[in-house]
Amino acid sequence: MSLVQSWRSSPPDLELSSQFIDVWRSTTQLPAMQRVAMQQCLTPLEIERANRYRVMDRREEFIIARGLLRTVLARVLKTDPRNLDFSIGSKGKPSLAQPEVGKAVRFNLSHSHGIVLIAMTRDREVGVDVELIRDKTDHQRMAQRFFSPVECEQIEALDEADRQRAFFHCWTRKEAFLKATGMGITLALDSFDTAFWPAENAKLLATRWDENEAGKWSLMHLVPSPEHVGTVAIEGHGASLRTWQVW
Repeated sequence: MSLVQSWRSSPPDLELSSQFIDVWRSTTQLPAMQRVAMQQCLTPLEIERANRYRVMDRREEFIIARGLLRTVLARVLKTDPRNLDFSIGSKGKPSLAQPEVGKAVRFNLSHSHGIVLIAMTRDREVGVDVELIRDKTDHQRMAQRFFSPVECEQIEALDEADRQRAFFHCWTRKEAFLKATGMGITLALDSFDTAFWPAENAKLLATRWDENEAGKWSLMHLVPSPEHVGTVAIEGHGASLRTWQVW
C-alpha cells in the first residue's frame, strides 16, 4: 500500500452505519484556541487522569485525544461534547453510557506521538491502534518476546530494510484486535496470529483459544502519516472503510 491515504472532511450529515467503519484522524498540534476547547470538553475525572502524566507532552496528548473523541462523537450524535457520559465494561473497554445510543454506537481511540485516530461504527465491535515507526526499537527482541512463532518467522523472512516497518504493522494489528474484543492485557499477544505484510493484506489468521474466532473479525490497514502505521479491527466482514480528517 502507498504511504498516502485519503483523509477528507466528513459531511455534516454523516450517519453511522454497520456497513461502514469510519476513522477520523487528527494531529495533536492544534491552534491554541482549539487546544483550550479540547480541555473544556473534559470532565473533572478526565482532567485528573491527565494530571497523572508527569511528562507534559504525554499529558497534553491525552487531553487533546480525549477532547477530540468527545468532539467527533458529539458531531455525529448532534449533541454537546460535554453531555456525553462514558461507562467502562467488565473488561475495561469504554462505551457510551446513554442507553439510547450506547448499545448501538461503537468507538475506539488511539494516539501516538502526535497522531490521534478515532474509529466508529454501529452494532459491531471495533478497535483501532496507531504507532509511530521508531528506528531505535529492537524489533527482533520485541518480536521474540511478544509475537507468535508464525509472526516472528514472517518478519525474519523479510529484507532487513522492511523488518522495522513490518514489526509495527504487526504490533498495530494485534493491539487493534485486542482493543476491539476488549480483552486487552488479559490475552497474550502470542496467542493469535496475524498477516501484516504486505500491509494491505491485513488479516487475523488464527486464535489458539478458539479455532473459529479468527473468522469473526476483519482487519484493515491505515496510513495516518508517512511516519505512522495503524490498523482498525472490526467484528464481522463486509464493511467499507471511510477515512476522515477532524479539521
